[in-house]
Order: sequence, then C-alpha cells, then structure tokens
Amino acid sequence: MRRLLLFVLCSSFVLAQTPQTPRQALLEMIKATSADQIDKHTPEVMLAEMAKLPPNVREMQRRQMMVPSMIMAINPGFLQLFDSGPTLAIIDDKKDATKVEITVERDDLTGDLDSMEFGIKYTKNGKEEALPFTPRLLVDMKLEKGTWRLAKIGGSASLQLDDPAVAVLLAKQMQDQAKRAAEITGTSGGAAAPRTTSEFNVVSSLRTLVTAEVTYAASYPSTGYTCKLSDLGGSLSGKAADESGAQLINPALEAGTRYSYKFELSGCQGTKSFHAVATPMQKGVGHRTYCADESGVVKSANEGTDCFAGGNPLN
Repeated sequence: MRRLLLFVLCSSFVLAQTPQTPRQALLEMIKATSADQIDKHTPEVMLAEMAKLPPNVREMQRRQMMVPSMIMAINPGFLQLFDSGPTLAIIDDKKDATKVEITVERDDLTGDLDSMEFGIKYTKNGKEEALPFTPRLLVDMKLEKGTWRLAKIGGSASLQLDDPAVAVLLAKQMQDQAKRAAEITGTSGGAAAPRTTSEFNVVSSLRTLVTAEVTYAASYPSTGYTCKLSDLGGSLSGKAADESGAQLINPALEAGTRYSYKFELSGCQGTKSFHAVATPMQKGVGHRTYCADESGVVKSANEGTDCFAGGNPLN
C-alpha cells in the first residue's frame, strides 16, 4: 500500500513538472479567457509595442483575440480543440450541417523553434467536399525565456490547374455560382456578393458588429446581446469599458451611418439572439440590404425583400 501511494505521488509530481508543448501553448492562446494567457505567449518585442497603445485600444485587441473562447462558452461543442493527435480543431456548425476539421500536416521541432503546418477538411451534411485549392495555415512557435510564444503566422493556398479532377471541380463551381446568381437576381449576370467597394465596407462593418455582439454577450452574460450601438461603442467616453460602453466598435460605426448605409440592431430577445441590418439610405438605385444574426451568417437581399426571411447567404 505504501509503495502504491509513493508511486501515485511521484507520478503526480512528474506530470506537474511536464513542460508545455508548442502546440499546447498555441491552443492556450486560442482558448484564452484572460489577457494574461494571451500575453504569456506573445513575443516580448510585441508586448513592448502594445504597451505604448492607449488602454482602450489594447483592451479591444485582447477581447478580439478572446472571441474563440467566448464562442466556446456561448455555444459548447461548436469549437473543439485537441492538444495531441492528427487533428488540431473541429468547427462543427450543426445549424448549417457543416464541419471544418483543421488537420496537422507538419510539426517540426528544432531546438527552440517549432514550425507547424495545418490543412483544412470541409464536410457538408456528413459528406467530405473536395476543395479546388489546397489551403495551408503556417505557424511558428519560438521558445523565449522558457515559454513558447507565437513568433509567426501565415497561410498559403495553391491551385493545381493541370489536375483533371481540379479542372472539373472548378468548372462545376463556376456553373453553380452562375446558377445561384441567376436565382438571386432573375438574370444571368447577378451575384450575391458585394459589387462595389462601398458594399464590401458595409459587409465588413456588419461582421464587426457580429463579433462585437458575441464579445459583449460573453463579457456581460446577464445582459447577453444588446440592441444599442452605444453599448458596443463608447471609445471616446474617456472611461473604462463597461456594460453601457464596451468599446468594441469605433465611433463611426457607433453613430449608425456609414458608407451611405444605416446600421441597426434589433431582436435582442433574452440573451440568445440579435439581428443586425445595414440598409441603404438611398432607395431605388439597386443597392442591396445586408443582414446577420447570432449565427454569424451574412445575407444580402434586393430592395423590397426581407433580408432575414428571403436573403441569400454570401459566398
């Protein structure tokens, strides 16, 4: 009995002393719930520059980095992370019946540098779908003062145009896109995606609102999603971020009008849902309405069409 107890105690001590792997350090950043966890794996040279930023700007940056952990808290099972094995993460969107698996293609540890390469596997309705390109996420973790820190992040994608299978897949996608565009506009030349720089900016602002709502709901769970742009703004108030001014969006977006569009929030029923919509201020000129909800899916709709009920998801 004494030998067994001694063995258990020694095993616990060894496990407690096991150093963190580069992959575990990367995952700690992804699922960080505090600024300390982010700073721990940020290079010191970057921390020194961030220290020069205004407090509200630095706080906003940190909150944006904590969005994955907030999503995990609000929607358990949506994002799964693995610190060992052939899979790094799985994004499982049951609402859309899609699953994205981030696979470990390479993990080369040499001294104080670990270079990792990740691939992407996409599944729709339980069936893996071929991609015409080969996406890769590249990450370098570097050991700095005994701690693994994120030294470099990037990506790459390649199209093997002389591959017959890729050529067939690309042609099919072009045909499908043309068909969807015709269904959306009633012509052969339309598209659901933004057509002008202004519309691209509108969609970008709408995505910012969605991210801000998710961050706000996680930061203030008793309130949940808010229907007040002022609750998401407040960066010019001169005070610390709080429930009535979380400082998650810039003053221009907080004002509610940008790029000749009006931004509004509605449908904040309890703590579970919200609607964000961007409506063109000039009518009768063919500008589309854009909208999104707590699912994060952005839709577009022609003038006179209910965006949420009859809008088309952007590609």
